[in-house]
Amino acid sequence: MELGALRRRFMGSIRARGSRAKVLPASLDGFGWCTWDAFYSTVSARGLAEGLSSLEDGGVSPQLLIIDDGWQVTPVQAGWELRGTDTAPDTVWLPACPVVELAVAVREGTEARGVSWFRWVGRGSPGGCWRPPSSAIAIWLARASQKVAGWLMGLATAGFLIFYQWVVEPAPPNSLAVRAFAAAAKGFLRPAMLSFYATASDFTRRLTSVRANGKFSHPDAGPDTDWAGSQEALGTVVAHIKRKFGVRYVYCWHGLPGYWAGVMPTDDGAAGGGAQVPGLTSHVRYAAPTRGVLEIEPSMAWNPAVLAGIGVVDDPNRLYDAMHRYLHDCGVDGVKVDCQAGVGLIGSSMGGGAALSATYQGALEGSVARHFPGNHVINCMCHSTENVYRMTATAVARASDDFYPRDPASSHPHIAACAFNSLFLGALLQPDWDMFHSKHPAARLHAAARAVSGGPVYVSDKPGEHDFSVLHSLVLPDGSVLRCTQPGRPTRDCLFVDVLRDGKSLLKVWNSNPVTGVVGVFHLQGSSWDRTRRKFHVHDKAPKPLSTEVRPYDVDSFRPPSTGTPSPTPVTPREFVVFSRGTAVMTLLHGNEGIQVSLHSGEADVLSVARITRVGPVAIAVLGLSNMINGGGAVRELSHESSTGAAAGSIRTGAASSPFGFGAKELVFTTTIRGHGDLLAYCSREPDVVLLNGARLQPE
Repeated sequence: MELGALRRRFMGSIRARGSRAKVLPASLDGFGWCTWDAFYSTVSARGLAEGLSSLEDGGVSPQLLIIDDGWQVTPVQAGWELRGTDTAPDTVWLPACPVVELAVAVREGTEARGVSWFRWVGRGSPGGCWRPPSSAIAIWLARASQKVAGWLMGLATAGFLIFYQWVVEPAPPNSLAVRAFAAAAKGFLRPAMLSFYATASDFTRRLTSVRANGKFSHPDAGPDTDWAGSQEALGTVVAHIKRKFGVRYVYCWHGLPGYWAGVMPTDDGAAGGGAQVPGLTSHVRYAAPTRGVLEIEPSMAWNPAVLAGIGVVDDPNRLYDAMHRYLHDCGVDGVKVDCQAGVGLIGSSMGGGAALSATYQGALEGSVARHFPGNHVINCMCHSTENVYRMTATAVARASDDFYPRDPASSHPHIAACAFNSLFLGALLQPDWDMFHSKHPAARLHAAARAVSGGPVYVSDKPGEHDFSVLHSLVLPDGSVLRCTQPGRPTRDCLFVDVLRDGKSLLKVWNSNPVTGVVGVFHLQGSSWDRTRRKFHVHDKAPKPLSTEVRPYDVDSFRPPSTGTPSPTPVTPREFVVFSRGTAVMTLLHGNEGIQVSLHSGEADVLSVARITRVGPVAIAVLGLSNMINGGGAVRELSHESSTGAAAGSIRTGAASSPFGFGAKELVFTTTIRGHGDLLAYCSREPDVVLLNGARLQPE
């Protein structure tokens, strides 16, 4: 048994992409819509219908729907907010300041919720019940104190943010500023930090049920209705969506630990402990980032997992089995599993991050195999080796950090990271270059990148905010996409150049289709990741136009195999036709010959490369559909037949002797095309006749 097989057998480590165990989910070949940037955590059943209907109105029918974060039951546990559980609907979590406690209690009790009493919990809890005073003066004083406290808090917050942005954030790892802030965050600033995380993000929320929340209680349920006590009906919603919009695959998002802050603990008898899964126990564990992590990102020393902890379950098999069985029974076809690398950080405080990651990853893979036939899972935020190397069967993983629609400096680094990360990930998994927005300043750049990536193509457009010219260049009328056959990777001449910062290099990404090849060219100079400030930034506001050469042999699968020794006889150079989508120019080239591609900053060009098939004096190449970015992906097959006599249904030349110079009286080329639009092809002589699905086309 070879070494790799032995390692997989005894260690349960990863298999290569393309192995029999790594089945690519069929959803990759369908266009998708994800709810994340469209709704964030306010996603609801009504929102699903609004988004799909908006796309359908423009002639785009997604085959894949990803219901992202927001469908689960995840009340806040840290900071102060209404907990929103059925057992204690009026419970409020408050910081320890008495003035703020009084002001918030009056505001929430008399205006927002309309209830007359509260149960106090958390730090500084006076215990028992409290009733707002009936005196108008007392209420006026409470509201006045609230305003004063708000002004003071606003000033303090502004000062704090300025100090953090200009002193702490740019400070080197392990510097005095970083160490002092880390100590403060874990000390006297901890209540304020937890309150901030609770009100500004979802990172301190814990899972209290594996079932959907009330925003999915019926197909018209929305976030603006009072759904707190509603009975969920996710199965009804999913069936309605599939029936009305023809969606073939529905995925639901969840975190590897259940949710961002894990599962509600069972230690203190809190409502929703163990996500209400029978026999499941959960305990809060606090992350302990390693030195290497802190050198790259010092703020990990005070992130939510460190300050609020993660609810770690004792048996993730039980958690995933309950959640995935429920989703499967609701008609859900797969899952997108996020925040995977964070499990390793928790494990580092429990004796070993790799061991805990292996436990969770193994449980996930087993549950997906049982409940989602076809390997329908997307791994996300999973680049830690303890995650990646445990993906023995799942076949798709995000290639980079998120697409950030409101950060103009992030688009160029995002595409570069996806391309270069695919060098490594592409040997093990199918990289996913993430969703994007079709109506965005960088939409065409991102669309070109997704078209050559070989991964899923999906957007997160808000309803009514679409550029259908972009979408129709990616999506066929049936909702499918022309996906490349391999992971998109940088061409050989781009491997050791800085396509973001050197001011002279363009990124080239190659890929293959069933018959053709494709090369995407991207001008990404001008913005990058600032390692000092640890954020995306624009370092050149006006990058100059750049040019590069594209050769047919940039498509690695077209390169002749190398034997390592010089050939004793000259090798006949292969012939190709290259079509530039940007210039609409078709060029005949040998493999190592090139054409110039020139781009301005933020522009992209996609070039289809087709090998010429030569039969006698006749040469032909089919390039694909000119209206699609990866038009060459439409060409599924190309074959030819020749004969000395007229076969049934063949095309006659009408000549008594062979016009082809090798005894054939007729020569028939047959190509299979998927999609519709203008078909580009090169032929060295004009065909006598062209048939489409057996019907003769007119000479013109």
